Amino acid sequence: MEITYLAKEIKKIYDNVEGCKTKTTEKKGDGFTPRNRHGIKCGQVDVDTNKDKIRIVLDLYPGRYALEEVSDILEIPERKKRASHTGLLIKRTTKPAPSHDMLEISLHSDYIFTLKENKLNTLLQFIQRSAEESGFKTESSR
Repeated sequence: MEITYLAKEIKKIYDNVEGCKTKTTEKKGDGFTPRNRHGIKCGQVDVDTNKDKIRIVLDLYPGRYALEEVSDILEIPERKKRASHTGLLIKRTTKPAPSHDMLEISLHSDYIFTLKENKLNTLLQFIQRSAEESGFKTESSR
């Protein structure tokens, strides 16, 4: 599977969730910024075709998910910030909604090319759930 295909599938999810939309710019290339039903940014998708990687950022309701839980659901290991391999990390907030936890999923070609359909569906379903739940963000991040 190519990373541009995965980016298009994620974009379709946001464009099909009621009230959500995506914003693309020439600078982002195949990447985009999803917006929730209030028009507030609720994540980010960056595609780097030179390095064969995609970075998916999802703004999640504070405290809803633990890192271990997400890692188990998606079968993606935890990673350290700025690491250059497939993995995920969560940046937690101590504030209530509309503040948010930030889940960052970095997928490199080693993972993407071996992605089986069931793992892909699990990932896309998780992203869809995140898009559907994104309405809690009623204010832009500061």
